[in-house]
Amino acid sequence: MQPLKSSVRQSIDVGLRQYMLSIYQYMGLGLALTGVVALGLALMPAHMQRAIMGLSFVSMIGTFGIAIYFSMAFQRMSSSTAQGLFWLYAALMGMMLTTIFQIYHAESIAKVFFITAGTFGAASVYGHSTQRDLTSMGAFVRMGLFGLIIASLVNFFIQSSAFDFALSVIGVFVFVGLTAYDTQRLKQIYNTLPHDEEIRGKIAIFGALTLYLDVVNLFLSLLRLFGDRK
Repeated sequence: MQPLKSSVRQSIDVGLRQYMLSIYQYMGLGLALTGVVALGLALMPAHMQRAIMGLSFVSMIGTFGIAIYFSMAFQRMSSSTAQGLFWLYAALMGMMLTTIFQIYHAESIAKVFFITAGTFGAASVYGHSTQRDLTSMGAFVRMGLFGLIIASLVNFFIQSSAFDFALSVIGVFVFVGLTAYDTQRLKQIYNTLPHDEEIRGKIAIFGALTLYLDVVNLFLSLLRLFGDRK
């Protein structure tokens, strides 16, 4: 009886590792696509920069539309459709983020990216390995996220540098907390999944998009704090 329990637990652990690895792989490839698109557009001739600014605005609308459609139609869409939307979202995000190369020095962007990678990695490892239930923390940081969005809209009109600095600091804590919470939540979701490759594939894409957004927003918060502006 004991060897049977050990065998079942081992198979679950292997399945969980494969599930989480697929999430991180999708997320990493999505970030790579975003970076390639952003850098490629930033390297285009100067006379095309105005068109690029227009693309950034269009891509912002596009990412918003995909996020809404993804949340509304996720249950009935196929795994391949979810994957296609994820790649499209990552590419549009690259178009939107290309403007950071006009604001910050490339070396500074690279430095902050590595800081972000280390911070995200530590938070995600904590969320995956901790025995503490992070549900209460998740509720707290989600409330902080909504407050951050509202405050950012307010600061869009008042343009306060001090307020922007404070929002960036809060943003770092919010997205570090979300990373740990989302990682634990994705790990817990695995235990409720049926043995259906189609469903598991879709959930992996959903998880990749969730962590992808945590990384991007953490990166932008850190960039506003530590980025070297031109």
